[in-house]
Amino acid sequence: MYGIYKYSRVLSIELEATVVATGTDPVRVALGRVPYSDTSGITFAQLAEMPETKSLVLSTKGGMDRVTLRKHFVARNAIGANLTDHSYWVDSAQAISASPLHSTDYVALLLFDPLGSSSACYVNYVVRYHIEWFDLQYAV
Repeated sequence: MYGIYKYSRVLSIELEATVVATGTDPVRVALGRVPYSDTSGITFAQLAEMPETKSLVLSTKGGMDRVTLRKHFVARNAIGANLTDHSYWVDSAQAISASPLHSTDYVALLLFDPLGSSSACYVNYVVRYHIEWFDLQYAV
């Protein structure tokens, strides 16, 4: 699409995480959003207390123990207003960067907390991006 347009902006993402327990002890799971600058120091308890976070305990009663967490994250600033500022438009060079342009941008975070010594699980992710494109590369 960058061959057609100069800029894009992520409006929202839909994240679906299917967590499957493979151990014999239960595991707690939390899915939320935090500023990128806070991802390295956040604990499970802190994430679980955030307003938009979904958290649950995945038990291991036997068989195929799984749960699917679905969350729709809209691009908003700290006070909840939708992002419409041009500073959030990115070009093709910025789009391939591994880290956000602003360290205060929100990112989705999925954390696990084992409730025993033999807690284990694996996760399958499905992410759907809702993207808006701007400014044609070539005049039509």
